[in-house]
Amino acid sequence: MVSVKSAKIGFVSAAEEKADAYQEANEFCSKQNKSVETSSLEMRDSGLMQSASATLEFKCVNPL
Repeated sequence: MVSVKSAKIGFVSAAEEKADAYQEANEFCSKQNKSVETSSLEMRDSGLMQSASATLEFKCVNPL
């Protein structure tokens, strides 16, 4: 599982955090010569007193 939170202030999208989470997951799986398979993805845009975040649950699988 990878969880990424934004340090940005204001109303921003969680798209950048999603990209960062997938990048970390891909780096982790590629070290095992495997690919990322998403189990779940939760994204939350920033709001009042809340930073944008993305949580990715995944497993590493053999490429097809």
